[in-house]
Amino acid sequence: MPSDDSILAIQALNESDERQRSPIHRFAQSFLEIVKLFSPPGSELTLGGISAVFGWLDKRSSDNLAELVTVLADELRHRGAQIQRLMQETEEHRKFVADDLPGLVLDALRRAEGVRAKDRIKRLATVLVHAAEVGRRDLADYAEEMLRIATELSEPDVVALREIVEVQARLIRKDLGRVTPRVAHDWMPQILASLKGTGFLQGEIDSICAKLESFGLVTKTERNVNLISDNPTPYALLQKGADFIAYIRSESQNSA
Repeated sequence: MPSDDSILAIQALNESDERQRSPIHRFAQSFLEIVKLFSPPGSELTLGGISAVFGWLDKRSSDNLAELVTVLADELRHRGAQIQRLMQETEEHRKFVADDLPGLVLDALRRAEGVRAKDRIKRLATVLVHAAEVGRRDLADYAEEMLRIATELSEPDVVALREIVEVQARLIRKDLGRVTPRVAHDWMPQILASLKGTGFLQGEIDSICAKLESFGLVTKTERNVNLISDNPTPYALLQKGADFIAYIRSESQNSA
C-alpha cells in the first residue's frame, strides 16, 4: 500500500495549476490503483515518471481504463507472487518496478484510452505484467515498444503470429536472433495449412505477414521455386516476434 505522504503528493499534484492544464488528472485514480497492485505491503509509491504524462493529450475512455485495471488485477492474482519474489531477491528488480514501471503504466493508460477492441486492452495489461516479471533483463524502451505493437495488431494478426511462433520459435538461431531462410521455407507449408484450416485465405495471410514484418516481428525470405508457381513467400520468425507473444501471454486465461 502507498504511504499517506505519497497520496498527499498525488493530491497536491491534482490541485496545482500545472496539474489542471495537463491530462494527468484523467489518469490519477487508475494510475494509483495500478501502481498499488504492483507495490508490496509497506512500500512507498514512487512518483517517478509522472511528469512524462504532461504532454499526453489523448481523450480518455473511462471504460477502457477500468478494463485495464480489471485485467491487471486478474493477471496479478496469478503472477503477482512471482513478481514480489523477484523484487525481494534483487535490488535491481525492485528499482525497475519502482522507477521504470510507473512510466510504462502511464504509457499503457494513454494507449488504452484510444483503442476500440477490448483484446488490445488485455494485451496492454499482460505486457505490463510481463515487464514487471523480467525487470531490467529487457530495457524499458523494449517494453514500451511491446505496448505500441499491442495496440496496433488486430486479433487475426496475433492469431497468425502465434501460429508462426508455435512452429518456428524453437528453431530460432540464438546467434542470429532469427530463423534461417531454409528453416522458414521448410516449415511455412505447415503454418499455412493450420491457418487456412481455421478460415484464413491466402491473401489474408500474405497481408498479415507483411504487416508483421513492418513491426520487425518476422522477415520475408526468398522463394526457391519458380515465380509462376502458387507457392507463397515464406516468412522467418525474428526473436522480437517470439518475445511479443511472451509479453502478451495471459496466465489468467490459461488457468480459466
